[in-house]
Amino acid sequence: MRTSLDCLPCFARQAVDLVRAATDNPEDQERLARKLLLALTQMDWESPAPVLAQRLQALIRPLLSEEDPYREAKEAFNRLALAAYPEARARIRESPRPFETALRLAAAGNIVDLGARSDLKPEDLHAALEASLTQDLKGDVEELRKAIDEAERILYIADNTGEIVFDKLLLELLPREKITLAVRGGARGGAVLNDATLEDAERVGLTEIVDVIDNGSDVPGIVLADCGGEFLRRFTEADVVIAKGQGNFETLVGSDSRIFFLLKVKCEVVSRQLGCPVGDLVLHRSPAATPAASA
Repeated sequence: MRTSLDCLPCFARQAVDLVRAATDNPEDQERLARKLLLALTQMDWESPAPVLAQRLQALIRPLLSEEDPYREAKEAFNRLALAAYPEARARIRESPRPFETALRLAAAGNIVDLGARSDLKPEDLHAALEASLTQDLKGDVEELRKAIDEAERILYIADNTGEIVFDKLLLELLPREKITLAVRGGARGGAVLNDATLEDAERVGLTEIVDVIDNGSDVPGIVLADCGGEFLRRFTEADVVIAKGQGNFETLVGSDSRIFFLLKVKCEVVSRQLGCPVGDLVLHRSPAATPAASA
């Protein structure tokens, strides 16, 4: 997906968050904000929005006193999600359709996206989890179940901290010996926004139940050309790819029919692309890549 005009308010808010993390001096904040916003006007808007977000982060990162300005928020949402984990797990066990219930909770957990909304509060997560048990889940649950049963290798691409606790609930129901979980970061990339890294996966116990790798990139999505070799190998070998969240959707949609996207729609741009209202829980199978036109 190319970057839309409707993405600009999110970029401006992210720029403000970053300059406030970099300095308390109002004059320096204004100077840095102008620099980031000017850089945004010079970027290629044919690229997906997560690519532009990566470039904005790269401009400000050398000026940050804290390598990961979202660390405190990430840790807080991991703790909050872990506190909700026992009750959510009980809901799945008591459900007449445990697989669908786990999908719903995993999709609802995608609300923990500070790139889309930096004012997220604990009660917002609790409300999203509760609502997920009764609201519609748009998509073909049985198609995904059948694909998982037939697959020999499954790649599960995580998105955000906090959210990964609810991914864990879903992963506990899947054939874990088939699964590789991928998070952000690695040798060619560091932390970005509140996306989950290997450290986060370890803290919530994901490394104890499945094989976890990083993707070698700090794009808040998946740009294959920016990812590391081990991730690319696992991606190529996978029979099924489950990709969480809007950033992964924006960067991978239309690229490969092996991919099932699981997300909560949080903005009008993705709403229009999927034909679903903001707030919907969506399981969407990607159409196959469109062949290039012949010369």
